[in-house]
Amino acid sequence: MEAPAPQPRLDRWHDIARKVLPRAVLFVGIALVLLHTFRARPSAVEVAYDYGAARRGLVTARMVYRKAGEVYYQAKFDYRQQPAAAIQNHSLKLIDGDYQVEVSLTYAGDPPAGLRGQRTRAAGGASVVTLERPLVVHGAGELRVYLAPPREG
Repeated sequence: MEAPAPQPRLDRWHDIARKVLPRAVLFVGIALVLLHTFRARPSAVEVAYDYGAARRGLVTARMVYRKAGEVYYQAKFDYRQQPAAAIQNHSLKLIDGDYQVEVSLTYAGDPPAGLRGQRTRAAGGASVVTLERPLVVHGAGELRVYLAPPREG
């Protein structure tokens, strides 16, 4: 009986690649799926709305968070029983990315003069001022949204 001939080097590399490559592709695929899953997971965000001078006479505030044109989250604050504080904190969970926040502020009478935004008159003499603000979320943390310009002086 003859001894088997030694396997050429190229054949050995093909055997190794045939055994190792499928496992490597599997592990890389699993890693990519896990990375995508955890990256798209919402983060706890604390949004602080700084009303400034816009809080005088404020009755309600409604915030609509849009991501890529779609409504992602909505919040409403009612100040009929208790006046609005200078800063309204709001906790929520958002996925990383760019948001557009539409803020609708409703006043019993006329809104403060320095408040810029689209103004409409509602039933019963109430006024609504609608503002748009960008919001960029990258991980958990606190974000501040200014609704009125700071006081001069």
